[in-house]
Amino acid sequence: MSQVMKALQRSEASHQQYSAQAAQMMLPDTAHRQRGFRWYHALWLLVPGIVTAVVVAVQSYQHQQARIAALGDVGPSVVQVPASVEQLDYPDFGPLARSEVEVPEFDQSAADELMASESVGANQPAEAVPVALASAANQVPLASNSRRLTAAQSEAEMDRQNQQALRSLDLSQLSPQMAARVESVLQQDDTAAAQQNEHHDEDAIALVQHSNEFSGYLPAMNFQTHVYASNAVKRWIKVNGVEYQEGDKIFDNVQLVAIKPQSTIILFGQQPIEIPALYDWRG
Repeated sequence: MSQVMKALQRSEASHQQYSAQAAQMMLPDTAHRQRGFRWYHALWLLVPGIVTAVVVAVQSYQHQQARIAALGDVGPSVVQVPASVEQLDYPDFGPLARSEVEVPEFDQSAADELMASESVGANQPAEAVPVALASAANQVPLASNSRRLTAAQSEAEMDRQNQQALRSLDLSQLSPQMAARVESVLQQDDTAAAQQNEHHDEDAIALVQHSNEFSGYLPAMNFQTHVYASNAVKRWIKVNGVEYQEGDKIFDNVQLVAIKPQSTIILFGQQPIEIPALYDWRG
């Protein structure tokens, strides 16, 4: 009996041992099958969601394209808003000024007379004028001499203005003969003016070196601008805020004689004075 019990115990022990070994051998396969089952299960859960998202995106894109096409077919809407219209009178600007510029016409007869007077003056002897002036000075009073001197100065001013008018003419509008005559007269005037300027240059006194001699006598002059050009008509200076050209009178007893490249020559009474360009003479 004891042997039978022992045999049963051994059989039970061997059965349990075999069952444990079989369970250990089947455990990896079962775990592998369980893991494979979970992966496929998750995949089957994701597929419907992905398909649904794709379908929704396609439908949304098609809907947007349909809206854009519908907006393109519809024309712009025009909204009419009523506005009040007020009619006013035409403004009155008063009398309008003329904007046309009158161009002076060339006077042929005046030019002929001027050239004739120039030729007559050039043919007169040089000693006739001093003799006439000397005889007149001995026969008339001082007041008459001053009036004659003023008339001579005004005549010289008129001659200078006539020369400037001739220089400003457009010679291309004249005939070749008349243009040549005008040019010859201008050249003679330039030669005479150059000789006179050379004479004044020789007799001119430098104001800077002899300032004490003219202090208190020569009026104050501030030479603000100095423009020199080869053409005498284009030379000018500005003194005390006023522009002057050669031949102009700055004061009653001061006349602008010549404009040189670096200086200016004035005639103070009968004395030529050379003043540097842009010089401020305080008097």
